[in-house]
Amino acid sequence: QPGLGLKVNVVSRATGKGLHTTRYAELFPLDGGGYVADTPGIRGLALFDLESTEIDAYFREIAPLVEQCQFSDCSHRHEPGCAVKTAVSQQKIHPARYDSYLRLREEHEALDDESY
Repeated sequence: QPGLGLKVNVVSRATGKGLHTTRYAELFPLDGGGYVADTPGIRGLALFDLESTEIDAYFREIAPLVEQCQFSDCSHRHEPGCAVKTAVSQQKIHPARYDSYLRLREEHEALDDESY
């Protein structure tokens, strides 16, 4: 959202990640609801009280496609008849968003495995 006034620094071409500018944690309210958390030195956060299979519900371009997959337990990685993978191949879902989804799901599955 424009106008948040967040301080930014140069993004490394090698890693695609920015250099730290934040010195303390701060929440910024968004016009459409919700918040952006600007946190110093934190590159990732875990989601708790959420099954890894529920993550697709938080990706607005993926959520409506889940019911169209051939298999009800589709992981959207390798199954035939996956509506999500079809949408990615048809450029209806940006590859970076799909990669972000897969990364979150894999990280959450690893946390699930560690819990038991």
